[in-house]
Order: sequence, then C-alpha cells, then structure tokens
Amino acid sequence: MSRADLHRRRLLVLFICTVLCPAPTVFGKEPNLKPVNGRVVDAAGDPVAGAKVGVYWSANGLKLSRLQQILEQGKLHGKEPDLVEMYGQQGIMEPWGDHPTQTDEQGRFRLITDEGRHWAMVIDASQRRGGIVAFPDDRSQPVEVRLAPLVRVYGTVRAQQWETQPEWAAVLINLPRSDRFPLAPTRLALCGTLDRRFEFLLPPGEYVFEANTDQGERFAELVKEKRFRLVAGQGEYDAGTLDLVERANTTRLIEQAKARKTWFDFREHYGEPAPRLYVTEARGVPRDVQLADFKGKWVLVYFWSPWCRPCLAKGVPELMDFYGKHAGQPDRFQILSVCIDKDNDFKTLKGMDEYLDPVVRNVWRRPIDFPVLLDTTFRTFESFGIKGAGDMVLVDPDGNLSAGDLSTLAEILSQ
Repeated sequence: MSRADLHRRRLLVLFICTVLCPAPTVFGKEPNLKPVNGRVVDAAGDPVAGAKVGVYWSANGLKLSRLQQILEQGKLHGKEPDLVEMYGQQGIMEPWGDHPTQTDEQGRFRLITDEGRHWAMVIDASQRRGGIVAFPDDRSQPVEVRLAPLVRVYGTVRAQQWETQPEWAAVLINLPRSDRFPLAPTRLALCGTLDRRFEFLLPPGEYVFEANTDQGERFAELVKEKRFRLVAGQGEYDAGTLDLVERANTTRLIEQAKARKTWFDFREHYGEPAPRLYVTEARGVPRDVQLADFKGKWVLVYFWSPWCRPCLAKGVPELMDFYGKHAGQPDRFQILSVCIDKDNDFKTLKGMDEYLDPVVRNVWRRPIDFPVLLDTTFRTFESFGIKGAGDMVLVDPDGNLSAGDLSTLAEILSQ
C-alpha cells in the first residue's frame, strides 16, 4: 500500500469512526432528529452572533465539505491527498458531526441532532471564546450558553516500545462518560497529526483524552484513561506526552490464525459439531461449559463486548426480552452470551459488572438473566471464526451448527 493510499484509508477510517459511528443510527434504528433551540451570550450577557455550534469538531481547520471532497477525489482519481491540508492548521476548530449551525444576530441558534446526543460545543467566530451546552430533557425548552475564554490544549504522542515512531496519529477529546446516559456519544473533537504534535482550543470543563496510531500491522493506543480539567482564565494546558501502548490488532490476529489453519469460520461449517468454547470465568453455568452439554436443546450463542455500543443498546436487551418471553420453555432452548475481551481489560466478571453498572441501571434496568461467559483471550473468537461483536451462532439439539439467528429460534419455539 502506497503512502497516499495509507493516508486516504486512515482519513476514511477516522471519518467513519469519529463522525458516523458515534451516532445512535448504528444501534439499528433510524435517527430520531430533534431540534435544540438556544441562545449564546458573552460574559456580560450580550448576544454573540456568528458563533458555530456542533456536536463534533475537527481541530485541523478542515471543513467537513472539503473532507468529503478529498475522499471522493481519492476514490475516483487515485489522487494523492494534500496531507498538509488534511492534517495541518492544528488548533483551528471546525464543526463536523450532524447538521452544525451558527448563531444569528440575536445569538440564537437551532441545532438539529439525534435524540441520542446530549451535548454540543459552541465556539465564537474569533475562536477566543466557547462553551459546552448540555441539552435539556425537554427539548422544547431553550438553552442559554454563556461563553468563556478558550484554553489552548497541546502535547505530543509517543508509541512505547517502538524503535521508530509513527508519522501519523489521531488524538481525540471526549467528554467524561455519563452515568445517566452511559451509551451516549462522548467524542467531541479530533486532531490528526503527521508529526505527533496535537493542539485543540477548548472551553473550561472536564475532558478525557483518547489517542491511537498504527505502523504497518502494528497498532497502539492510549490505554490508561487520562482526564483533565480546564478552568476559566487558564490560557493553556500542556498535556505533555501521551504514551500509547501496543495492542493486539484483530485483523493481524485473524490473518495469523488463518496461516496456522486454526481459523474456523462457523458460517462454512453448518451441520458440523459446534467448536470449543474457551472461558475465563462464567456465571450461570460451569466454567468448563461446552455446547455439547446442551444436547436436546437449541442454543443461541451471542458474542458481544462492553465496548460494542450496538450490543449494549440493542443486542443484549433484545435477548433479555426474548429470554423472558420464552421463560416457560427452558427444556427447549438456552442462550449463552460470550463477552469477548481480547485485550484483557476486564480480569473478571466483577470488573465487567462494575463498568456496566450505569448501563444496567439506566438502559437495561435489570441485570442479564441468562448465562454470561467471559473470554479474555482470542481463542473463542478464533475457534468460531466470528466477524466481531454482535455475531450470533445457532446450535441445534444435536450440538451441530445451524444457519439462523434469533428470529429463527423464535420461529422454532413457536411450533
């Protein structure tokens, strides 16, 4: 892959992952767009005209429309992108995200965004003042945003244990995860860089860094959460060096498994015995559980991850509803949920529970009531050959793989 192709791919990945993916549309539903009306004022309470309002921002001074042009040109003509235009102008904020807008002469704005969004950032035309606005529960009620001086946030990134430092990196600014809205998008701004230096302009408030980079088949990211707080009048914040830790690259692991001929791919083996489960810890079944233990029953195996928002917002709740609806047929079926954590972020189910507590309380409103298996290795992933979190595998009463999903199981149980 050429250097130009590599940067086009990276920009496309950034565009998809940081602009599109956080949106609630990935939860398997159409966006429910609702307006947020408000007014932006300065410290004296006077209206601020021309202030930009958006749910997601670039810190490279690149307009979203221009980014789309770059992507289209690269796709159609194989044209080498202007890397300086793409990653230059660090510290110049430009709103991306869905439907950014700006204030009128009276400081008023109308922001159209999905109901799953709960925050936006406002920055005035001079890029000297800004503010974070939290949307009201009742979006018919207007909000007021009082601007304060922006703080220049800067620093560098470094991949630990890499002899040659990568030329490319992405640094993101997130808002802290909300216990009340634990699945709401928190990504606020992105700074892409070719020289490992980053810079943002941010209003006073609390934030969390996220960062990643790659080098060929190697991937590194910021593992330990780095929070920071900005106060009014601070002027600047030197974040120092963000040390990135190498992580297992899923694509590379799959390629290695295929080279060893240990990659299974359950979709190519319907009618054959189900592969082996590798379980670090289990709840609801013994740790040494295998699918052969459930002969005589249909078994639905659901692979998910605490990092998979569609799994938490749609997949797991649907399974809980199904499990409850068919509670009178325990002799005919079983659901097994396999939590995949290849990076071993959760050592135990207790650690997973602690992380998911806000989701249980505010989204599911009840704990998972079917067995949960934790696998902190890559072995179950490899054993089944799943594509990723959200995959479902159906096993028939003879212990063989069967084509189908939850709707298939529902039809079987209705007979």
